[in-house]
Amino acid sequence: MEAETLEIICLEMKYCEYCGSLWLRARGNEEVYCEACQDQLAALPFPDTKTAKPRLPAYKGDLDEGRDGQVVFCGKGGNA
Repeated sequence: MEAETLEIICLEMKYCEYCGSLWLRARGNEEVYCEACQDQLAALPFPDTKTAKPRLPAYKGDLDEGRDGQVVFCGKGGNA
């Protein structure tokens, strides 16, 4: 065989992000699951609706007010 007719494929080792098994994938490929897990994940049903935009919880009640109408914040307290 001559060097011009050889095809070289570069591989890299990758852990499956679902089952943790070690497998080989072509370098530059973005697959993160092994073939067995890809088949399992393809069979799972996905919800039809989009998930809501995540929001941080907010306090909606009134703040404590001191005797003179100022807002009171406690700077010291227990350690959680």
